[in-house]
This record gives sequence, C-alpha cells and structure tokens, in this order.
Amino acid sequence: MSSQAAAETLKPFVLGDTPPGDLKQVADAVKLKVTAAGFEIVGSYSPFANAVVICVTNNDLKTAAAKVPNGGFDAAQRVSVIDVKGKIQVAYVNPSYLGTAYGMGKLESVSSKLKTALGAVKVFGSENGIPEEKLGPGMYRYAMFMPYFRDVDVFKEHPDYKIAVETVEKNLAAGVGGTEKVYRKWPVHTDSPRS
Repeated sequence: MSSQAAAETLKPFVLGDTPPGDLKQVADAVKLKVTAAGFEIVGSYSPFANAVVICVTNNDLKTAAAKVPNGGFDAAQRVSVIDVKGKIQVAYVNPSYLGTAYGMGKLESVSSKLKTALGAVKVFGSENGIPEEKLGPGMYRYAMFMPYFRDVDVFKEHPDYKIAVETVEKNLAAGVGGTEKVYRKWPVHTDSPRS
C-alpha cells in the first residue's frame, strides 16, 4: 500500500459524551474526569453564555511541545462543555489534528486518554477533513490569509525575555485590547527578544 493511500484524513474536533445535567454540573464532572486521566487543568473560561472551555495539559503534551519549534501553541488542549438547546455536549480539539499540524506527531497517548475520559462519538469541524499530508507543519494555517504555522508574526520586540513577560502580564492584568489571562504556558528560557 502506498503511503499516500494510507494517509489519514483528519478533522479538528472530537465530540465526546452528551451527559445529563446542567452546564456547571457537567463542567465540574469533566474537570474531575480529565484530572483522573492524568491531565492538569491550567485554565478555564467562558467565551459566551452556555459555554465553558477547560484548558488541560499533561507530561505527554509538554514533552512533545518541547521538541518542536512553536510547540507551545499545542501544549494545552481545549475541552468545551456547551449547552445546545438544553442538551449538554462535551467536545475537545482533536490531538491528532493539531499534533500533525504543529509537527508534534499524532499524539496517540493524548487522544487515548481524552477518549477514555470524555468519550469519542465522532470527529467534526470540516465537511471532508484534511488529508494528513496537507496538514503538516509549513502547510497549516488557521484560516485563509492568516500566516502559516511556522510563520509567526512578531508584534513587538523587547530587550529580554523577562521584560517581555512582565509587559504581557501587565497588559493582561489591565485588560488591554479586551484581553484577559486564561492560563500561562510553563516558563521558557530563551535568548530571543521576540514576544
């Protein structure tokens, strides 16, 4: 079988369980389930009414992220709990999709742990999915006209890493640009003045 024929088509999200209960009850249950599966909850936010996003990481994600340029973008997985017309849906970003896009591999262990903890009814998020070979690093971008994954936009330069972090933290605390802090990636030591 040729490698092209064996290539997988990937979609960005996985629909997990649709458990009974209200939004808060299910969000609390999801937090317990992911923690029991070995994930650390690093942050949580509500992007709109009837939705909670829980950001989680584990040693597998951190290890994979540390091995590739810009891996920190996928060091945390997002799990959503949404009330859709009275029915609660739990979903999460497909680790295989983003792992492939970011050059971190398929992240099978992460997928397996999330599937065990939260279920995996179906993948969704694009009609036909994207062939694996068209999703890899250097080819992935979030949307048309946005930079490719490896083409990181530099918005500001600072004399050193410490000043860059202090500036970002200060601006987040002040809500500059309507932003708020959800979580902070583990410390990174770098000589690069870019932020």
